[in-house]
Amino acid sequence: MKEKNFAQARQVLTDAIRQYPEAAADAQLYRYKMEALGELIGVENRKIYLNNKPDTLSFFNHMYELYVTGLQCDSVEQKALLEKQAEGKKAVSKFRAGVGQSLLLYRKNLFNAGKFHYTKKSYAEAFRFFDMYVRTKTANVFIDTKGNSILTDPDDIVDASVLSVLSAYGSSNYSGVMTYLSESLKDESLLPQLLEIGAKTSAELSDTLQMVRYLEQGFDAYPDVEYFFVTLVKYYNDHGDYAKSLEKVHRMTTLYPQRRDYWYMEGTELVLLNQYDEAIQAFQQCVNIKADGLLSEVCTSIRLMWRMRTLTCPSRIQPTTNRRMPSPNSIVRLAQRLSKLANLTRRTPPYGSRGFVRSISNSIEAKPFVHWNNINEVV
Repeated sequence: MKEKNFAQARQVLTDAIRQYPEAAADAQLYRYKMEALGELIGVENRKIYLNNKPDTLSFFNHMYELYVTGLQCDSVEQKALLEKQAEGKKAVSKFRAGVGQSLLLYRKNLFNAGKFHYTKKSYAEAFRFFDMYVRTKTANVFIDTKGNSILTDPDDIVDASVLSVLSAYGSSNYSGVMTYLSESLKDESLLPQLLEIGAKTSAELSDTLQMVRYLEQGFDAYPDVEYFFVTLVKYYNDHGDYAKSLEKVHRMTTLYPQRRDYWYMEGTELVLLNQYDEAIQAFQQCVNIKADGLLSEVCTSIRLMWRMRTLTCPSRIQPTTNRRMPSPNSIVRLAQRLSKLANLTRRTPPYGSRGFVRSISNSIEAKPFVHWNNINEVV
């Protein structure tokens, strides 16, 4: 330190703390390391001020390490103070106030470092800085002797939480998503996207109940976002709860009566519930909306539905009829045929986690968007 070789001093102190338990328990060594890091930050800061090719990554990384070291210093000191108090000795903090003041200088830079990495699509790095920024809002090093916070942060907890969620999701850090999701949901402008992230993250964490809660919340508030609708219908169909699926589909045919894909889905759900009369009416609505070149084939399929309905209604079976009830597979095959005839397949865009986060980059100003999915995957 006296020779002003701060990089070497930092490394020596880091190695000592890592290798020797006595050093790891000495709060003074952490404070020395903070001083070395502060000097290294100052070097890059001066380069930035003079526009003299600063190493931005080194500046940010040293600043992050300063925060980590400061928190370690306080933790080690507080442990030692508690041990002294247990022995009946007087224990007064020597470093906490100074640590807080040292870290306070870089609050804005810490948040900006997260935004820098976010714009570079380095989502794991972005989350590291956003996480530190949010976590330390309640750190003891920023509380004075009277119990008041010395922080001057703006009222940005929701914005910072949103960026933390997006960064965590973009780097497949699902536990990080859940850490900040609850607070981020207070941002109503991005609520559809955040609920979708919550549902997908819950699925990744095998928390099915939570996934369904987010989907239901999203569908209730944003039925026009097809992700919630399609995923819910598929989930209930996969679990054999066709009545629940029909409930969702019926809402969509009520809201959007000119969408023939929704009428097709309603007909299919009714088939699965063995409600053939109602299914025929739904499929007929599908035909009525768009009577194109496939009309004759669709009508042929509807006539097959009449035949199937007759086979499942004993009152309509002739005495000489010796036919078996249609199997579930035959019903599914019919639904699949109608799906192809109605030409309902939608284009599905690339939808990886990184692509999703890129689509709502600059998220605080982003507008809600609609996801398009393959309706045929539902049944």
